[in-house]
Amino acid sequence: MAEKKKTKSTSTKKAENTEAAQASTPKSTPVRKEGGGGGIGKALLVILLGIIAGLGYLYFTYDPAPTDEKTGDELSTADIMFEGEEGDGPVAMVNGTPIARGEYETNVLTIAENARAQGADLSDETLRAEIKKQALSNLIDTALLLQSATAANISVDDDAVNAQFDSVASEFGGKDTLLAQVASYRVTEDSLRSDIRDQLIIDAFLKQQVADATLEITEEEIEDFYGTLENGTDTPPELDSVRSQIEAQLRLQKEQAFVQKLIEELRSEAEIETLV
Repeated sequence: MAEKKKTKSTSTKKAENTEAAQASTPKSTPVRKEGGGGGIGKALLVILLGIIAGLGYLYFTYDPAPTDEKTGDELSTADIMFEGEEGDGPVAMVNGTPIARGEYETNVLTIAENARAQGADLSDETLRAEIKKQALSNLIDTALLLQSATAANISVDDDAVNAQFDSVASEFGGKDTLLAQVASYRVTEDSLRSDIRDQLIIDAFLKQQVADATLEITEEEIEDFYGTLENGTDTPPELDSVRSQIEAQLRLQKEQAFVQKLIEELRSEAEIETLV
């Protein structure tokens, strides 16, 4: 079924490309407490697991942090992203399952904080709209994949969740440091473990789908890819010395394309209603 949308139309423009990614990271700001709890938000979980795609298609402009016109204080990311917005109901329905506003807000703030740390000008209305669009899209895709995985009777045990939690915690210097880091996103240990479980279920589902697709790498594809290496250097390596790397890169590309097509198919068959 086609998606039902109740969204405000926004114009699209591209911000000026600068060296914002090299700008110093601004001080983190508190997350708005109202609007419901919910878990870590899938965008934050993706960051923790190291597989976030991010907003690479956006060009950031670096400007001083917006301030309150009356007090002169620097505005928090929540103040900037949700100025004038109210509501506590779901932000979308995916095949009858609601996406909580709290989870959406956490997603928005996670992406916005990372963009702001790279020098993004969050006062740019178009950029704010793109961040919100990306956050909601991430959540809808995640919901569709999780529903499909559940329908396929895929589950993970507590040992797998605990192992992934410990792995993430180690990357942050320990459990206490991790939980302190994510606390500003209204995340508890229980909610983090719950979202890790969801992500592991989705990962298992996608691995199964990719395996069933039997993606083949042809010799012609390998040679074509190698040809791009030859064109890029005066002394290219021998094909046999880089064959395994080329095959891995081509397989990754095919897997990514397969997953994207799968998500598009799930969207086309789903009943999706956006409410923001």
